[in-house]
Amino acid sequence: MRLAILSALLLSLGLQTEASETHVFELHPVNITSDSSGFKPSLSAGSKSEGLPAGQEIPGLEPSQASHFRLPIAGVKEKITLIWRDAEESLDCWVLLEKGDQSQLESLKMELGETMGQAGRLVERALDLETSEGHRISLVSKFTVAAGRPYVYFQFLDARRGTGSLGGRRIDVGLIRSPSSGAFSIGSGSRILLDLDQDGEFANTTFLDEDGKLRFGETFPLSQPFLVDGQPYRVSKVSTDGTRLEIETATLQPTLARGFEMPELEIEMLDGSRLSLSQLRGKTIVLNWWFTACSPCLSEMPGLNQMAQRFAGRGDVEFVAIANNDRETLQAFLKDTPFAFRQALADEQVINLLGRGFPRHLIIDQTGRVALNRIGGSKNIHELLEAVLEQVLPGR
Repeated sequence: MRLAILSALLLSLGLQTEASETHVFELHPVNITSDSSGFKPSLSAGSKSEGLPAGQEIPGLEPSQASHFRLPIAGVKEKITLIWRDAEESLDCWVLLEKGDQSQLESLKMELGETMGQAGRLVERALDLETSEGHRISLVSKFTVAAGRPYVYFQFLDARRGTGSLGGRRIDVGLIRSPSSGAFSIGSGSRILLDLDQDGEFANTTFLDEDGKLRFGETFPLSQPFLVDGQPYRVSKVSTDGTRLEIETATLQPTLARGFEMPELEIEMLDGSRLSLSQLRGKTIVLNWWFTACSPCLSEMPGLNQMAQRFAGRGDVEFVAIANNDRETLQAFLKDTPFAFRQALADEQVINLLGRGFPRHLIIDQTGRVALNRIGGSKNIHELLEAVLEQVLPGR
């Protein structure tokens, strides 16, 4: 009886239920640079160090001529260091692999180019590594020594792709590993890609296409549940090399994932009052997560103000901005810069839930479910937010 009542409740929310089962996907390696299906590797950066690594010598390269960068990667036994000759016109570089008392130094040549708009000297190399569990993996790494800046950008270019059955239909699935981990694992920051609209590509984020059509993101952290045709799923297992993936039906639990109930959040407003998101149930909430020194946050503010003003006459939508600043900093900022959202202050609860990716935009519908969760700034973000509001607001 209780199961029947629960099933009826889930169906009333537009969410299907089915007996718990596991779906197995066999995946094959793909190189992101040659695959045009929407794979977008994560880009990370670190600061370079002057000179050679301690105890390292390279014939013909004086320590004063060199810089190096150690890849901050977990889950592998090797330490990976990129070494290069500092002179901008030089393309000489070396990759140093160290494991225990053994080391291997390989000489390579960089080339001039750019990575995601950042010009510099680039080198790409497949590294044969051993995971902490003893498995061998090949890690295709790309390093970019930034021109005129003390940074090194790095990406992992090898991904996984396969096809299997999920939700009663065939679906393409991909995997991208985290830039901080050599192995695929659920808690590492690796991501799953799902071709939910079956257009042959993975949408990296939610966006408006050239025709103004709303396209929802199709990439999710491996640790986060997701919906396929209204049914919640989660990744239960992934092999270290990413060639085998198991997905099982999941329970409905509050999370920031689109289609799930928004976790409860109580925030302190700038005027000192307290506001719980549950108090706004029955209204649509547009939530902005930002801070005053965030350049992308500031660049999109004029568009956000215009949007809030356009919807100001409606009583069924609330615009709330939570700033990761103290009260004095926020008040001083708002004296000179208008922001048409209701203003709130962050605390540890907010930071733990929303993370440290700025700006972040959430739209929560009248039932308390997440309609949009997008990280990253854009001057035209208000156009995307309005497109989602057109879908969720009654009478639009």
